[in-house]
Amino acid sequence: MDYFKKAKRAVNEAREIASTVHNEYKQFQGRNDSSYNQGGYQSSPQHNHYQQQPPTAQYYPPQQDARQAFNMASMANTLPPQPHHFPSSKPSAAPVKQPRGCPGDQAVPVDLVQFYVFEQRCLDTLKPANVPEDQFGICSACYNTLVAPHSRIASAFKPLCPAPVHPDGPRERQITFSCDLALPATRTLLASECVPKQTAEPLLRFAAASMEWFNCAGQVITTPTGYYACRGVEDMGVCTWCFERNIRGTAFEREFQRSGPMSEGVSWLCDFGGHGYIYKAMMQELGGSEARPSFARFVGKANKRMRLPPCPGPSDTFPPPGNGQRVFVYEAVEGKSGVFCQGCYWDRILGTSMERYFNVYNELGDEFRGQIGCDLTGIASQFAMDVAIKRNDDEAWRRCMEGRNRYPQCVGVEGVDEEDLLSRDRELNRWYHLRDHPNIEICSWCYYTTVEVYGATSLFAPINRTLRPGVVRMCFLSVSENLNADTSDLANFENTLVWRGSILRNWLQGGYDKNGDFSAFRVAAAKIAARPPPCSSGKRAFKPTAGRKWYGNHFLSAGDVYKTGITVCEECFDYCIRGTSIEWFAGVDQTEKTYAKAPDGFCCNSSTRRQRRELRQAAQHGVFNEYADYLARRREIEARWDKVNDLCNEQAERQLIQKQQSDMATGMAGIQHMQAMNASMNATIMRIGGSVAEAAATDYGQRYGNSAVGYGYLTPNGASAALASLDAEKLVRQSKQISTWHPTGDVWSDTQILLALSRVIQAEWEAIQ
Repeated sequence: MDYFKKAKRAVNEAREIASTVHNEYKQFQGRNDSSYNQGGYQSSPQHNHYQQQPPTAQYYPPQQDARQAFNMASMANTLPPQPHHFPSSKPSAAPVKQPRGCPGDQAVPVDLVQFYVFEQRCLDTLKPANVPEDQFGICSACYNTLVAPHSRIASAFKPLCPAPVHPDGPRERQITFSCDLALPATRTLLASECVPKQTAEPLLRFAAASMEWFNCAGQVITTPTGYYACRGVEDMGVCTWCFERNIRGTAFEREFQRSGPMSEGVSWLCDFGGHGYIYKAMMQELGGSEARPSFARFVGKANKRMRLPPCPGPSDTFPPPGNGQRVFVYEAVEGKSGVFCQGCYWDRILGTSMERYFNVYNELGDEFRGQIGCDLTGIASQFAMDVAIKRNDDEAWRRCMEGRNRYPQCVGVEGVDEEDLLSRDRELNRWYHLRDHPNIEICSWCYYTTVEVYGATSLFAPINRTLRPGVVRMCFLSVSENLNADTSDLANFENTLVWRGSILRNWLQGGYDKNGDFSAFRVAAAKIAARPPPCSSGKRAFKPTAGRKWYGNHFLSAGDVYKTGITVCEECFDYCIRGTSIEWFAGVDQTEKTYAKAPDGFCCNSSTRRQRRELRQAAQHGVFNEYADYLARRREIEARWDKVNDLCNEQAERQLIQKQQSDMATGMAGIQHMQAMNASMNATIMRIGGSVAEAAATDYGQRYGNSAVGYGYLTPNGASAALASLDAEKLVRQSKQISTWHPTGDVWSDTQILLALSRVIQAEWEAIQ
């Protein structure tokens, strides 16, 4: 019986191989097919006020976005003289259709879609490459449809298990993943190499190689790097990351040629990176939507998009009238708000559910030119449009944009005293709290630009209590400086409020991705609500009305020569001290004592990440004096930093007086001296060094200097500044005696010495704070 099973399996495998070879042959024969129309998708003309004009008749504003900074002339020079074909790789298999249910290149939470990653034993064969487990992942739809039927290939994968939660995290952090088998290159690799050979090794090599590719992620590329030019599409450039993941091994590979790298200082955008119209046209051909991909059809679509005028950008408007050019835009139907440039419309709206709401192709009136810009340039606007597309609700985008323009922006960890709200417009400054946990509060800005967009308004309610001066409101949806920081550890964030905001925002998006299931958000919110109120990180002093608690030491530590006393907020106590061996000493409730000494407000002594880290480390070691030593060093450097700042300000005043006393009657020499002194004064104020004065001088052919600093200065002042800077280096070692420094009377020399000392002390301060 086993013999017949083995024979049947062998026959089936032989059929698969034969089918693959046949498809490869058909693909090879049809690569040069150009019988399809070279047309792109056009919006419904019945709603257009104007017939689509030739793109070449449109206005091309100079240097308006990153594409304009693309060195087109340099790029054109690197292209060959348009040969019929580029060198081609071996024939690829026919495009494999993307399985239904695959999230594609869209990142989705791993608790929403099961992903599969390589077994560790497979990754170990790549050493010393050290490929991480999550470098390559396949969604369950692609795994079950394309991989699972081949047992040998499937044995190389395992279900992805998220990393364990950090002990300080409120819940296992949300991990998002996109399916790497949704890429045309990997699906081609699977069909042409993995399946015939019954091995996952080609995909494993792909995962290892991808670690060396620069991921453009749709951002402006500023570093000199090579790119791929496309035959038939002028000025088109594709980065290595996008080429290797989408074009390599496909029917289009030979139509692209390696070029570059770009010149130093040249910025450009990958035409695939933003996943706009050109990327979608490529995916339509190679992603399995078309039974037979046509490069000619892709070129036709790409050229139409490339000829459209670039977006004016987030900080500019459509060009003013009077330049002889006409400006055409897309507007909302029925006179509603929403005006988009042609490029953004094609990239983000054309072909989606929002096309029927914003498809009025119109010439922009002169009264609007120079006054308004494209409404799809900002990240928030683009995300709101994505939400509107998913919901099929144009008002979702409109409500977000109106909220951003109407309500005051979130102030973050600084918070708002309710006393200040008494004098402000109550409607515009309305705050909201989570219904399940009223201590989680958010501002109106975040409510309308985040909660409303995610469709989570039912979870929140307006705060209607009587305002009490001294009570500080902090928005729990505040945004971090680093949007990609790992939320499993609060030490990764500049303050704990934005750590909370990142977690809640992540789980709000998770609920949105689950079509309104916010159960995971509720779990995370419950853990956050149970924590002490967030530290103000030195941005806000709290009055007794705020109800904050304070902890510290009642007596001095044995052996502490600095006689250190600390008072920290409840959150810093909970994070750094609670449960350690010094809790009995440094964890005494001092709330009443603190407010008695500071009735107008008190600020936590552990206000920076470095301070919290030092205190936590000392507490875990059980040695309070470690933190006392750190505080002493910090206070000493801070005192010198404040002193040198005061000295620099005083020196700037002396320079101003000397400048005013300059003898203007000496002609050019006096003017030149005045310019140098003025530049030096500005340098002192801005702390940018003494070389500015040299830059302000006119070159008359004469050079100044000596053997110590060299000969080549345009002015005697420039040579003097260099010599003073050289002497200042000797004083760096004496920077700790800055409190005893006194001016010598030589204003120019004193300035250089202070600037040198200022830079040294500033570096010390930045390293320890």
